[in-house]
Amino acid sequence: MQKKDKTYYENLEKISESHTVEQLEEIIIAQWYDAKQEIDDELEDFLSIRKCKINKVFEWTPENREKLLALNLKLINCFEKLREETMSTK
Repeated sequence: MQKKDKTYYENLEKISESHTVEQLEEIIIAQWYDAKQEIDDELEDFLSIRKCKINKVFEWTPENREKLLALNLKLINCFEKLREETMSTK
């Protein structure tokens, strides 16, 4: 585990200010693969920065609410299909 000092947090702040959400996602994906698909502290920090940037600009409009509900329904359907396939292989 990496020791987090003042410089570490200053660097995170610079990254937060200078990178777009898309750039952060590229960093996150690259680090995730480098870490053999494990989440470490540094990756958690990048995920937190991404989350804050997204939440900062998100607006709860009726349109966005409907998009989230539709996405949630798609995820529920995917998990249901996965469950059914899993149950059929037993």
